[in-house]
Amino acid sequence: ELICSSGRAKVEGAKNHPGYRVRVPFGEHRLMLVGLLVQLCERETTRTLDALTPALWRTMLTWVFEYRHSDMWLRQFGALFSAAVRANHEPSLRALLEDCNVIAAFVAHYEAGTNTSAGGVILRCLNVLRLAAAAVHPSSFLRRHLAANAAWAAFVDDLRAATVAQREAHFKKPRQPLVPPGLAMLYPQAFANVVAPDDDDDDGVVDVDLGSDLAAELGFADVVAYAGPDGGDGGGGGAA
Repeated sequence: ELICSSGRAKVEGAKNHPGYRVRVPFGEHRLMLVGLLVQLCERETTRTLDALTPALWRTMLTWVFEYRHSDMWLRQFGALFSAAVRANHEPSLRALLEDCNVIAAFVAHYEAGTNTSAGGVILRCLNVLRLAAAAVHPSSFLRRHLAANAAWAAFVDDLRAATVAQREAHFKKPRQPLVPPGLAMLYPQAFANVVAPDDDDDDGVVDVDLGSDLAAELGFADVVAYAGPDGGDGGGGGAA
């Protein structure tokens, strides 16, 4: 007879429930306050971000992991994080990247494979960092920090691979079936809706950089990669 952690007998072959408990529910009032921050950030980005202290960012990062199944909260956090990064707001970037060590925290949680719904917002936030870094000057704080961040260097290739796999699974158009030679002429009505394969998918490459559909979805629709004096990326492209 198996004994579970509560001391009660456990039926052989039974699995533990994947749920978990939190000390205090996230709550409607807290969600409304965070939502208000998001709305203020949309109207007065710099002024609102100036008011977000490192301690508040640290608290919100803790909530990401504590309330890792609250999709409404995770969506609001992702919006605030994205606003700070896209605005290249250095005080917020320093709070997140240095004080909170957000990259290492995100990577550790994502790679742990724990019972969580935060994986999506983690990939989204890290991709926002990656795309934003590609657009700024190599001497900017964001670019320099990513170039020196060991957790980023170790995970950025996996980030790209996971993002590409996600895009392929959910957005790639299925290839049209091939029509046997002559059959369409014999039965034209049966193949009236069959079109030629999409040539855009022939190379099998999914673009996840600036200029892609992903970039537009993350708020970088009109943003281009930084070009140095020689037309290159200024020597810092590896960090992005």
